[in-house]
Amino acid sequence: MKKILIVDDENNFLLSLEDGLKEFSDSFAIATAHNGIEALAVIAQEEVDLVITDIKMPDMDGFELLAQLSIVHADIPVIVMTAFGSSEIEERLDTMGAFQYIEKPIDFDVLIEKVKEGLAAGEKGHISGVSLSSFMQLLSLDKKTCTLHVSSGPQVGTLFFLNGDLLNAFTDTLQGQEAALEITCWDPVEITIQQLCRQRQRVIEAPLGFILIESARLKDERQEHAAGGKGGAAEKKKTSPGKGVAREIDPATLAQSPQTATEIDPASLVSAPEEPAILPTIAPMFEALKSMEGVTGLTILDRDGLLLAEYKNDQAVGPYIAMLLSETEKLNVDLGISVPQSLVVNKRMGSKMLILPGPQVIVGLELSSDASVGSLAESLRPMVQRVSL
Repeated sequence: MKKILIVDDENNFLLSLEDGLKEFSDSFAIATAHNGIEALAVIAQEEVDLVITDIKMPDMDGFELLAQLSIVHADIPVIVMTAFGSSEIEERLDTMGAFQYIEKPIDFDVLIEKVKEGLAAGEKGHISGVSLSSFMQLLSLDKKTCTLHVSSGPQVGTLFFLNGDLLNAFTDTLQGQEAALEITCWDPVEITIQQLCRQRQRVIEAPLGFILIESARLKDERQEHAAGGKGGAAEKKKTSPGKGVAREIDPATLAQSPQTATEIDPASLVSAPEEPAILPTIAPMFEALKSMEGVTGLTILDRDGLLLAEYKNDQAVGPYIAMLLSETEKLNVDLGISVPQSLVVNKRMGSKMLILPGPQVIVGLELSSDASVGSLAESLRPMVQRVSL
């Protein structure tokens, strides 16, 4: 049976609340405490499914209790009661991750509804038959608020989502972005989802797409290392003649101006198979970038102008990207300016193109007009810099 813990220093109010909830004794049992210290003692001894707590209490008040629960019992939903309702208190409670909020004097009908919602949110569902990265993308697209408990053998981790954004993550030894990258590298995994998020402060600033791309790269590196380096990217590239080579760009076209670069002579292009294979080293990045919000087209080249992969882009975009970057880099050298870390092209229809050069690849992203180019460039640049062919 479910158990609810009610915490309030006013004994008469506590008894009346307990008495009012007795009619639901077939659905849940009641435990009581007079302050935060007593409440934590109860939770340490019994399994509690929901906490209803007052704010103003002696010894340990509601705010201190919430802070402790957020650290050691983040999976327990909380309903906060207070006779001092204000936007400031509500904002502070929301920051601390309080699940629900109710003002005194208590409306029992409202309280019962909140109790039912809290117990439902505290229930955990087990997910199987889907990869963790795919499931995380679904949460992002559906703007879900939830907590994922992930296990893989002896490894255990937690991921916090608020409105589809990954806010924070924990393992036994890591937290924040490091923890998120580690967890998403695990395979196979068991996923348990809880329909609440007791975290409100955003610790992970990088977008989910970046986390998934980086974790895929780390996973590949670990697999290659475990295999003794055999079958690495360079070897695969050499032993797959023709595959993965969609088109070659004639270096002569790189000297053309932007006005004429879009008119490519078909004779200068090498015929490509209808479904060119994508190099394993760039496949995770390619798939993740395709699914990112705001990306309407994608082109990936190597530093020699060889087209490695494309998505919803015109065939002339690759040569244009290579030409534009080549000319910009030459001009910067002539002027004594550092090599550009990214280029942004504003198009007539309001859309944009973001070009990210790395040591071995060039990524060109067609973006919708409302996409945040600056934040995308900042978050994706390290990943592009680290790609190895």
